Amino acid sequence: MKQPKSLKKTSSGLLGALAIASGSSAYAAVVSVAPPPDLSNTPGGATTTENWDVNLDGIVDFGFQNRYPNSGTHVNWQLNFYPVPAGNGVVGYVGPFINYADALSFGTSIGPASTFQTSAQVCLGSNYGGTLYGGFAVEVPPGTNAYAGFQFTAADGIHYGWVFLNINAGIIDFTGAAYESTPGVAITAGAVPEPGTMAMLALGAVGVLGVVAKRRRS
Repeated sequence: MKQPKSLKKTSSGLLGALAIASGSSAYAAVVSVAPPPDLSNTPGGATTTENWDVNLDGIVDFGFQNRYPNSGTHVNWQLNFYPVPAGNGVVGYVGPFINYADALSFGTSIGPASTFQTSAQVCLGSNYGGTLYGGFAVEVPPGTNAYAGFQFTAADGIHYGWVFLNINAGIIDFTGAAYESTPGVAITAGAVPEPGTMAMLALGAVGVLGVVAKRRRS
């Protein structure tokens, strides 16, 4: 039996929309991940560290370090975010002594055009002899939530991501993290996975086709 033209057009349009949505999902998808546990220290305490495997592939991508010697004239406290494998990096800048992470605002693009620091030590923020250094101590006051951007290498290429945190003397407090599942595609700070577009379109398609079929029968 021949389908009416109206039903053919409706079916074709809905299938096209589903195909486009499917293609878009394949090209880019944000993956939310658990950030590391909060990292704390006390004045004069031993340095504490925490490793982070971003995509849970069994490879440590980054480490966090909490130093709190409280030395007075030298390092009072210093909180570091450091790449582990070669090629991993943190969005930041070259400072007066070491490399520092930028404190990024919501919506900042993190991707191929960003400047990444790939050294073994990228400082989130520090207090050296009473002077504050680093993005999380100068660009925003200590204790302010902001985003740190990063890139890491997986089996399929370089991925970009963000981690939401704040620092203060002796504490790194993590709130959330995510990365772009498609290698080479930029992510914006604070981006989270979109609702199930495919599921919504599929439900809409079933509903519309049902209405068309009903009209046809009547």
